[in-house]
Amino acid sequence: MSVELIKESVRAVQVIGEETTRTVVENDIIVPDIKPDISRILLLDGDVIVKNTDISLDRITIHGSIQYKILYLPEDRNFGIKCINTSCDFSYNLDSPGARQGMKCKPKCYLEHVESSILNGRKINVKAIVSMQTKVTNEEIIDITTGIEGLDNIQVLKNNVNLNSYIGNTQSECVVKEIIEIPSGKPAIKEILRNDVKITNKEHDISENKVIVKGDLNISTLYVSDDENNSIQYMEHEIPFSHLIDFEGINENSACDIDYNIAEMAFDPAEDSDGELKMLNCDVTLNINVSAFDKRFIQIIDDAYSTSARINFERKSLQFEDILSENNVQLTAKESIPIEENEPEVAEIFNVICKPLLADCTIDNEKVTLEGVLSTNILYLTGSGEQPVYCKNRDIPFKQTFEVKGIKEGMKIDAQLDVEHCSYNIISSGEVDIRITINANVKVNYLTALPVIIKASDSPIEEKKRQNASITIYFVQPNDNLWKIAKKYLKTVDEIKKLNNIEDNDPLAVGQQILIPR
Repeated sequence: MSVELIKESVRAVQVIGEETTRTVVENDIIVPDIKPDISRILLLDGDVIVKNTDISLDRITIHGSIQYKILYLPEDRNFGIKCINTSCDFSYNLDSPGARQGMKCKPKCYLEHVESSILNGRKINVKAIVSMQTKVTNEEIIDITTGIEGLDNIQVLKNNVNLNSYIGNTQSECVVKEIIEIPSGKPAIKEILRNDVKITNKEHDISENKVIVKGDLNISTLYVSDDENNSIQYMEHEIPFSHLIDFEGINENSACDIDYNIAEMAFDPAEDSDGELKMLNCDVTLNINVSAFDKRFIQIIDDAYSTSARINFERKSLQFEDILSENNVQLTAKESIPIEENEPEVAEIFNVICKPLLADCTIDNEKVTLEGVLSTNILYLTGSGEQPVYCKNRDIPFKQTFEVKGIKEGMKIDAQLDVEHCSYNIISSGEVDIRITINANVKVNYLTALPVIIKASDSPIEEKKRQNASITIYFVQPNDNLWKIAKKYLKTVDEIKKLNNIEDNDPLAVGQQILIPR
């Protein structure tokens, strides 16, 4: 009877490649017919939305759009502040060696920088730098050898491993609809200028075949009020959400990797019981992507031999990604921002808009350092007739070091930064004090190579390999162990231990004499 392998199947996700790149997206934005001509842009920023990703031979194509938000002063100052919310589509190809059709890619795209120029009163040229991070993965069923049979007196060396067994991936759409009231004392809405939404307090619960995701939507609204002065008003709201996702095969012991993305949002003023526009209809669609894993303990065959036949193995090295740790860290950035001489003085702040940009992430002596800048825009009222509203731009640096046990050079760090809170204080008409709290979700991943036996065959033992002497004295060499010695002389470990009175935990010393029976 020939040698046979006993195998156990594991569903695994292997990382094929990771790429980071930047591209410039340039567009001309036309002012809508119902909007007045542009005189000066106050604030221009936006968000990148990934629509879909195509994977072909060694190539990835990302299709997305940039959702621009523009606040501007018209040429006719009687119109006050106006806004343009528009989107510009883009596609980008990047090389990804090893990528194939049928594999999966989950890109992350960020608007790193944007600049504009007014071509005329009806047209703006916009150039945006989009940063892209891609990870191509391949899902496959892997057979891992856990046993061997078919020959007499087979000796087996096993290795205990913990593997992430992939359960699967699912996407779900969560629609959050709510009618919220304008805070007491605030005037009614005439026109909404800008809405910003961020997701905070993310958490999830897992039960049998179900995942419940929870969180809060922090919504900030800048609007023109319906009063005599058409004053600019700012308000904030928080809407909790909870969403149930059916997920076959998941259980309480499973681990989840969850991504939240804002796909669409719409805000419209609504009437209250008195017929005034003091309500806000909120309609936000979230795309939620869930990947799940089970931790499986498997005893794999590391090596084997038989005293009756030679066993030949064919091996393959498999790469698995595992999570070392996941940390939630709070960073604080603060700075006193002076208003320059050529800039109008501050009378009242409408809003402070912050976007964290991670510049560097380093590992040193089991510590991780996050370093970057907060792109900060302070929108304020000046009291000046020529420039009634002004936007002050400032990059505020941040740096934070924290401990991660077991982290080593070469491990992958995935840091997701969100602004948790922003407070400000007007020190004087020429100085503003800013304090920003950032929540950083930091995942540390590492690739581990697992050599597995995929095929085995047997052949007769060559006669010269057999021991002729009744007793052989072997002198222990560096890096020797009982398994290596027993395999070399086609003995069992138990035979050698018994003849030499060696206990299980006894160490071998270099030069130690080991008696080998025939």
